[in-house]
Amino acid sequence: MKDKELGNREKVMKCYDKVLVKPFNNPHIRYDYHTCSTCSNYTYLSFISCMTCKKAGCTHHITVCNCLNTKMVLNTRFTEKELTETFIEIEEDENTDDGDSEQ
Repeated sequence: MKDKELGNREKVMKCYDKVLVKPFNNPHIRYDYHTCSTCSNYTYLSFISCMTCKKAGCTHHITVCNCLNTKMVLNTRFTEKELTETFIEIEEDENTDDGDSEQ
């Protein structure tokens, strides 16, 4: 999941000349606050938005509108470092739980 998220972010960065990377204004906002304009899925970890028409979508779609020469914003709940650290903690917890259940 982490690799897919980071891969999608990288694709967005390569797709556009200039992408503004911006953290969520409120990182504690509900998971269902932002939805993709293309597929209606929740965009919990990150989403892209057009600075011209303000449409937003998940990073999976890369494009969210038909604006020409658009400037995109990559909105992120977690930085790459924070995301990586979180997944390391989850993996460590899983490994610890596995060891406890065997005893």
